Amino acid sequence: MIDTARRFIIHTQAWWATANPMPTGVVERITVCDDDSEFLIQFYVLGGNPACRLCVFDDAWKLLAQLEHEFGFVTQILAEKVGSSPSPEGWAITLANMGFVDATPRTYGKDA
Repeated sequence: MIDTARRFIIHTQAWWATANPMPTGVVERITVCDDDSEFLIQFYVLGGNPACRLCVFDDAWKLLAQLEHEFGFVTQILAEKVGSSPSPEGWAITLANMGFVDATPRTYGKDA
């Protein structure tokens, strides 16, 4: 496992993706986490375009609060572009620019 507190995992790129299918209607999901909590950005295709949905359990409110400045900036940009959701690749770039590490385990046993 990559040793970093702030990381994300792109599910369809993980070695275990075929054994863990997406929920109905979901085409991608990115897990964003630190050492204590996580939240999901799930992607659907609506009207031929990617649409993202934020899924948060109560343990992740603290993480979102810690990201108020960074994530608030991203959500402000998204609010100005209602109806034009970024792609999963766009989110991965944004998260990397926010200091998150791509910790997707792409090869069995190497970085899992």
